[in-house]
Amino acid sequence: MEVEPTHPELVSPVPAHPQQQPQPQPEVTPNEKQPKPKPAPPELGESVLPMARVQKIMRADKELPNVTKEAVHTISVATEEFIRRLSSAAYAQADRDKRSMIQYKDVALAVKRTPELHFLEEMIPTTIPAPQALAQHRLKLAERNNGPTAVSTPTNGSTARKPKPANGKNKPAAGPSTEGTATPDVTDEQNEMDLS
Repeated sequence: MEVEPTHPELVSPVPAHPQQQPQPQPEVTPNEKQPKPKPAPPELGESVLPMARVQKIMRADKELPNVTKEAVHTISVATEEFIRRLSSAAYAQADRDKRSMIQYKDVALAVKRTPELHFLEEMIPTTIPAPQALAQHRLKLAERNNGPTAVSTPTNGSTARKPKPANGKNKPAAGPSTEGTATPDVTDEQNEMDLS
């Protein structure tokens, strides 16, 4: 017959199993950040992108006909693969520079160096400093203005040249030429600024 002690403070706690020691539980304070649980990888045949969102994006394009759910799923999986390849190429570029954060320049260099991503070069160009971009722009404008121009002799036999404008800039006339030169009219493509 066991007798229970009247004073519980005097009784030493004895573990039920002497081989198991109670492990201290980590105390959780409200100020500590808990690690976020990683999402489970999708099962085979599933997509991470929500199907309703992909369908909504596809319906927004008026040129696309109504497509089946299988086609939406295929587009969703292809989009995931595209994002995976682009991000892994950009991460490899950041890793070469011994950085863990991906920056815009990493994505641009990945697009430039990876042959399967070359179609994105116009949308994700490599960055250049502003002074260098302006210098390249001026060089292209100078090439356009000083390019080879064929000068023909007028019908009266004189070899008259066009007078330079008073502002000192060598700009061709906006309308058709009335002089006897064979200078072509300015096209809209030449007026557009090309910074590449």
